[in-house]
Amino acid sequence: MSARDLIFGSIRRSLGVSGKEAPRRKAVSDRLAQHPAGIVPARGQIAAQQRVALFRTMVEAANGSVEEIADAAGE
Repeated sequence: MSARDLIFGSIRRSLGVSGKEAPRRKAVSDRLAQHPAGIVPARGQIAAQQRVALFRTMVEAANGSVEEIADAAGE
């Protein structure tokens, strides 16, 4: 049994629940489904190429450098 299982088991015992109760599971599912999306800054909502250009500009403004590569393998 992992530390995580032990911790959650302890919490469930103290609450007197098993974690398998249908009403509790539905309440959690509903709450997660209705949760609003987090705030996405305007710079995260622009087109991909514009985000790359903005990233480059911000890095260079901080005296950094950016080198573009053809693919993730760097080839």
